[in-house]
Amino acid sequence: GADFFPDDDTDTLYANFEEIVWDGDLSTLTGDATAQDGTVIHGTLAGIVIYLKWAKELEIGLVKVVDGVAEATEYDTTNALSGVVMTLPDAPAAPEGKSFVGWSASLGGALMPAGADFFPDDDTDTLYANFEEIVWDGDLSTLTGDATAQDGTVIHGTLAGNYKVTIADGATVTLSNATINVSGVGSNEDLAWAGLTCQGDAEIILAADTVNVVKGFYENYPGIYFPASFTLTIGGSGALDASSNGYAPGIGAGYDTLPCGDIVITGGTITATGGRFSAGIGGSISGSECGDIAILGGTVTATGGNGGAGIGGGGNYGVCGDITIGPGVTRIVATAGSADAQAIGAGDSSAATPCGTITIDSSLTDDNGSPTRTITGGSAAPAAYSSWATANGVTGAWDATDASGIANVFRYAFNQPTGDFTLLGIEFNEDGKAVIITPALVNAEGFDITVIASDNVDGTGNIGMIPLNASGRTVIDEEKGEARFFRLDANATE
Repeated sequence: GADFFPDDDTDTLYANFEEIVWDGDLSTLTGDATAQDGTVIHGTLAGIVIYLKWAKELEIGLVKVVDGVAEATEYDTTNALSGVVMTLPDAPAAPEGKSFVGWSASLGGALMPAGADFFPDDDTDTLYANFEEIVWDGDLSTLTGDATAQDGTVIHGTLAGNYKVTIADGATVTLSNATINVSGVGSNEDLAWAGLTCQGDAEIILAADTVNVVKGFYENYPGIYFPASFTLTIGGSGALDASSNGYAPGIGAGYDTLPCGDIVITGGTITATGGRFSAGIGGSISGSECGDIAILGGTVTATGGNGGAGIGGGGNYGVCGDITIGPGVTRIVATAGSADAQAIGAGDSSAATPCGTITIDSSLTDDNGSPTRTITGGSAAPAAYSSWATANGVTGAWDATDASGIANVFRYAFNQPTGDFTLLGIEFNEDGKAVIITPALVNAEGFDITVIASDNVDGTGNIGMIPLNASGRTVIDEEKGEARFFRLDANATE
């Protein structure tokens, strides 16, 4: 706008500029600003808040391990501005079995929650999403996916979905009225797992006064599986009913080249039923052998499937290691699945490759029978039962046999006894549930009593086990069927 008098040589004018030196006052800014050397920044920025640019659309990338434990997933921040605040994004989708615990600016760095403010520096080009294992509380009824029981987990409730339940290597878990018995899945190869799968060594404790049912899923898997070279120990004083869904043992190996390790039973009331070609407890066909089996306590009823031993090897040249029956057992009833199989020992067709050494403690009474072999312990429980029965006006011996040839105290079919024992009453309550009527019986030290329900008079078919109510009125919490048979079963707890 100034007056200018060019001469003959002037054919160009030049526009000249200099840096604007910002005084550092944030409150007066109307645009971007650069602080120069010596600038004192003060005041409050009144304009638009600048957030870090964030590539939120990226999917989870490589999973890394932090110090061998925590896992992190990288999110790229290469396009981010540094030196200004950003809001950390929402929690990303977590890998299966894990939950998001926070973001970090480095592997193993301090955790920051989703939604927090974060001030990256020039070296920040990656943020990490950190995860940890979800610790399952053991409730089968609330599961919505596969779960792993850690050391100390108490497994309880009824599994309602087709989920794999695993016991961590080295863990000791407790079964407390746990039911894993999903029907209609035996031929589904997508469910190729056992009812309980041990990752390595494991101990299962059967909680007192509980009844636990574990059945395999896909037909080639047992009720409870543990891999070769590891040991499964089962103890406690509760009851366990373990079975396969087709071709595997109740407890032990899988069918068709899925061998198992060693089995040790120290207590409990255990019923194990094998599928075709498989033992009740032990192995299956050739290639699915079992390690050593030691039964050192408890009451065990083991029934092999066609070709399988009750306790030992499976059919078609299936074998196992050494079998030891220790002095602490109360009663063992082992039944072979065919005439060529042994009640305790090898399955059929295994004469050339029998099981290892079979040792029965000399203090035990062994009928050496076939196909059913019964071994009775020298426990103090029979004497305790005898005095208790006399005091309560109950007839029938500890190891009495009913009219169907079934041993162990009492058996009743509704109002009709099937043996020469005191008649128990039965009625139905307003909910249609059966109520077993007994004298006001109480458990005694050394043994307890369970009501066992079954579809058949021989004790087979849809077995249910209900602790006896000391009041004399035990409600059978199941729908009334066309025929159900009931018996009282006294079992040692020592």
